Amino acid sequence: GVALVPIADAAVGVNQRDGMVRAGTVLMSVVGLVLLIACVNLANLMLARGATRTKEISLRAALGAARSRIISQLMTESVVLSLLGGGVGLLVAFWGRSLMWSFRPGFLNQNAVELTLDSKVLGFTLGISLITGVLFGLLTRH
Repeated sequence: GVALVPIADAAVGVNQRDGMVRAGTVLMSVVGLVLLIACVNLANLMLARGATRTKEISLRAALGAARSRIISQLMTESVVLSLLGGGVGLLVAFWGRSLMWSFRPGFLNQNAVELTLDSKVLGFTLGISLITGVLFGLLTRH
């Protein structure tokens, strides 16, 4: 006989699709949790650094720097820091692909899943880095 199955089920096997979806959901949840922890730690570090820079910012304001210029400087520092973090994350992802692939389930062959860093991944990383930099830059300014 012939069994007709959706193409999504045929790619990983009829009986393994639910397990793959569940494993992917757990993996993405863990990644999101680690990202949240990293963002909170970065925010705490930036708040502590901002508290120590109070004299510097006050001196700049006293010397005539416009408030918008001071905020622009702090936002630029925050965005550059977050973009550097996104770049380091992409390097870790690039180097970790082979390690991640070594833990794949036995029923997946070499060509079953493509782990490439394409334009979607780069765009997502750039967007998240910019949003994080702007958000924490706004939250940590005084």
